[in-house]
Formats: sequence, C-alpha cells, structure tokens
Amino acid sequence: APGTYEARYHHRYYYGTYAYSAPFSVGGQPPPATTITTDFATYGTNQTINATYANMPGNAMDYVAVSTAGSPASSFIQQVFTNGQINGTQAFSPLPTGSYEARAYDASGNILATKAFSVAGTSVTTDQSIYSPGQAVTVTFSGMPSTSTAYVAISRAGSSNSSIVSYQKTNGATSGTKTFTGLAAGS
Repeated sequence: APGTYEARYHHRYYYGTYAYSAPFSVGGQPPPATTITTDFATYGTNQTINATYANMPGNAMDYVAVSTAGSPASSFIQQVFTNGQINGTQAFSPLPTGSYEARAYDASGNILATKAFSVAGTSVTTDQSIYSPGQAVTVTFSGMPSTSTAYVAISRAGSSNSSIVSYQKTNGATSGTKTFTGLAAGS
C-alpha cells in the first residue's frame, strides 16, 4: 500500500532487529532526505558543538556522531543514540584543533548525512609591544568561534576576565583585526 517503509533483518521471527535499510516510499513522494547541520562552520577549542539532525529513520539505535574529517564510517570521537527521534539537536563536547564532520547514521551504521566543520586554535596578538598613551593599538585575532556574541577586549594585565577596559564585537568573523584608541598609560 502507499506509504513509507524500511527493510529490516531479524535474527528470529519477531525477535531483535539487527539491521535496517534507509526509508523508501511506495506510491507517493520519496521520503525526505536525512540532513545534519552544525550551528557554526568554525568553533573555538572550548566551544560546544551543536548538531541538528532532521528526517532520521526513527529507529531507537539511529545515532549522530562527530568524527575526524575523512575517517571511515566506523570511526567517531563522540556518539549519541537518537532513541527514535526523527528530528533534534545534540550537543557535543568541545574538540581540539582540527577538521571534523558531524554525521547522521542509521541503526545499521550507514552514514545518511554529513556536515564538515573545523575547530581552530584561538590567537590574539597586538601589532607592537610598547605604545604611547592614546596611540592606536591594532589587535589581530584568529581561530575565533563564528558567533555574533564573540568579542575582542582590552583588559589590564592580571585583572579578572570580567574586567574590561574596551571591547569590540567580531560580528561572526573567525579572524581579522580590531583597532583600539584612547588607552591610558599602563599594562
């Protein structure tokens, strides 16, 4: 009859299912393709990776994972079962610098969708080590997370992280420069 189906391998009649096919359709539109996306293309080394999946087959043993880019299907760094959820978002722990993929798998371990992302080591440098009071200070940054809330700040040396003299948002840029003026004498 018209509908969406999947093929299943059972070891015994009505006992445990061991493998599933991708969904297929009879007499109607093909089932929508499985997708997985990440909230950013580039992350900092201390940033949580959020992967959003859609149109999973709906099996309890389907899973999403993060893997090193180009690694075999059986290789993953972190893995979480979807417990039959068709759509959802999964948070993964921060990763070291490198190139990765978020992957959506069916219960048989077949990759249904991937999304590449990277984790960059963050660096912040100034164009000089000594300035005159009020002189422009150019800060070069790289490896920043691509978020609209990230910013580069000037703080007094040794002060707490919440002590900020001046700041400028990166506006989602992962690298670039920001210029600060009007700083008083000090470190």
